[in-house]
Amino acid sequence: MSRIVPEFVPEAQPPTLHVIGDGPMAQVVSSDRNGVTVLPLSGASVTFTNWPADAEIVAEPGVAALAEQLFQRQATLQLDAERWLRAAESSWDLAQFELVNTSSSRTWKRLAVGWRAILHARRWRAARWAALVLALTQLIGLNAWAWKEQSAIAGKREALSQILTSTFPSVKVVVYPQQQMENELAALRLSTGAASGRDLESLMASLGLAVPAGKTLTAVDFVTGELRAKGLSLTPIEQSQILAQFQARGVSARMDGDTLVIKTEGKP
Repeated sequence: MSRIVPEFVPEAQPPTLHVIGDGPMAQVVSSDRNGVTVLPLSGASVTFTNWPADAEIVAEPGVAALAEQLFQRQATLQLDAERWLRAAESSWDLAQFELVNTSSSRTWKRLAVGWRAILHARRWRAARWAALVLALTQLIGLNAWAWKEQSAIAGKREALSQILTSTFPSVKVVVYPQQQMENELAALRLSTGAASGRDLESLMASLGLAVPAGKTLTAVDFVTGELRAKGLSLTPIEQSQILAQFQARGVSARMDGDTLVIKTEGKP
């Protein structure tokens, strides 16, 4: 007879008798909070050992019939591999004396055992399926939302293309509807002589309204949609006031040293 007293047993377990082995090497293993007891499977060990009356009999297929005969109780079949798997999933710690782990090692071991149980233990099977279903639901929802957004963008692009081709029948191929619409409007203004917010006249008019009286310029550079007024000597307060006026008119303006840069990019 041999007994192993565990250093740590996490929770109380119902008494269980495991009948393992084969033929004359068969053994009875009892495990409870007091430790693990191992005896040969024989009539004497069954008769003269005070086994718990309510203990469950779990036996390997090769010795199940003998176990039922000796204990006069029905045995639950359990394969050797299944027993080892359940043992690995348990929280028993048999380390003693010089083999006792440090507190940090025990903590990491418990975390590892818990994580392994979540991944493989039968009692966590429903939770694993629930997590999988939740992840798939989220993935399907994200794909559906992305498809909906793409459909909305495609619908707006198609509507803009129809507006472009119906307004300007000369446009046969639509690649960038917004840019093509701006180009066609610019060409139409040039052909009719109409002024645009991006023309020099419009930008100079905005500049004349914003610059304080008495201020002079040394040079003016103009590129389509951008005016650079050089030589302005403005105080920080005057700069803030001028930029605020341009912003109120919906015109982008900034100071680059003593140069005021005005842009009406994208404005018809």
